[in-house]
Amino acid sequence: MVAPGLVGPRYRCGVPQVLKRVAGRAGRIERPLLVLLALAVSQTLAWSILLPPWQGADEISHFAYVQRMVETKSIPWFPGGNPGDTRASYSTEADVAARWGGALQVLLNPSARPPGSPVAERLWREADAPLTRKDRANGGYSSAMAYPPLYYLYDSIPYIATDSLSIFDRAFAMRIFNLPLVVAIVWLTWLIAGELLGRRRWLQTLATAAVALNPQLMQLGGVVNPDILLSAEWIAFFYLAIMAIRHGPTRGRLIGMALLCVASGFTHGRGLPIVVPAALVAVSLIVRYRRPSRRVLIPGAIGLGALTVVGLYGALVYATYGDLSSLRLREFASYLWQFYLPKLSFMNPAIGPVWHARQVFIDRFYGTYGGLDVVFTPGPLNLLNDLSMAAIVLAFVGLATRWRAVRRWWDIVAMFAVAGASYLFFMHLAAFRSLVEGTGDPVLTGRYLLPFMPVYGMAIALAVGWMPRRVAPVVGGAVVGGLCLLPIGAFGFALARYYA
Repeated sequence: MVAPGLVGPRYRCGVPQVLKRVAGRAGRIERPLLVLLALAVSQTLAWSILLPPWQGADEISHFAYVQRMVETKSIPWFPGGNPGDTRASYSTEADVAARWGGALQVLLNPSARPPGSPVAERLWREADAPLTRKDRANGGYSSAMAYPPLYYLYDSIPYIATDSLSIFDRAFAMRIFNLPLVVAIVWLTWLIAGELLGRRRWLQTLATAAVALNPQLMQLGGVVNPDILLSAEWIAFFYLAIMAIRHGPTRGRLIGMALLCVASGFTHGRGLPIVVPAALVAVSLIVRYRRPSRRVLIPGAIGLGALTVVGLYGALVYATYGDLSSLRLREFASYLWQFYLPKLSFMNPAIGPVWHARQVFIDRFYGTYGGLDVVFTPGPLNLLNDLSMAAIVLAFVGLATRWRAVRRWWDIVAMFAVAGASYLFFMHLAAFRSLVEGTGDPVLTGRYLLPFMPVYGMAIALAVGWMPRRVAPVVGGAVVGGLCLLPIGAFGFALARYYA
């Protein structure tokens, strides 16, 4: 429900008008963006072809979700985990394909290679030939079925369209169907950078190039995984929020943000924290465009503070399985501290395996692909860590040089900061819950950062943009050249892993 008076006559715009504007912009795509979109599409296609079937992270589990959904005409969503299904996680058809196609043997086995000979194909076809329709629908519970169904409904479209083809063709079609999401992410980054970085087109191009050349994003677009849809939803939300704050809250923008919040929650559990930046944006729009009195602001702030306390309490109850003892809370605080900072002398070692920010934000973000066993060597990762730290410092310098714009649009900066903090906090809650449960899985990995790809791209642009005019474009070109080495290296390691 839109607050009365929030959408004034000056800002009214229906959904049809929004679609017309988008169509108009689509007809005026600029050359740098076209090049970057083509680059992103070609990389995504290359990853979808390069990676053997089901070598993406948990990819066979995601495929099983779609297959069971389509073949049984049901939505196998079990938020509480396995409902007691004792059947095999995958259908007979998927199991035969995985075994004879070498997917199970290759997964997390660096010494194995996928079979590719005519003999191997003939053996699989002989094993697949007698299977019936029932052998597609007899799969049980897989781990992905704990996730909401929106991405799997989306990916059921190519599955149905290729129903008469082999299981490998269906799986490949599902990978290809991620292309529109990858295009949307790169395009939205271009639009966001154009809004926030001013008229210097080369900075907009640099920010977008950083995203289009990120191999983690392109690799994720080449496999079946809901994180690519979640990333597109968050980035689309950021764009609409920026447009609403800068140019006014039209009906189309408000409805779009609301739908994206709902879609995010029905895509993955990690999509739920989007309500936090959404609440901040709502407050910002009311303050900017309605200018409420203190009589409204003070009770509103008190109510928002109370909701925050209740939400934090509920989050800690979730993370600790209801055990809000002082011991558990100290363990959680110690875990958070030791994830980002060195352990203090009076602290006990954090529960679970040794897993720090460096492993998640550098090693897993830049250098882990496929089934998590295509990795960069320590040397490049150490260099990427040093360069990333330097870029962060320079980005803050660049932000400081734009202090007037930051002050004017403080709510946009706050939106990104609050979105990042709430998203990371939710991930840490889930990770701590897993550690308390005793699974030993820290639950955090680099691809979880992809909803913030525009921030990554703009940080790189800000790190360069404050430099002298004669120097900055040269440094920017060198940065793009360095960024090109990332996908080249990733493709090289993947080729060596699966085909050397």
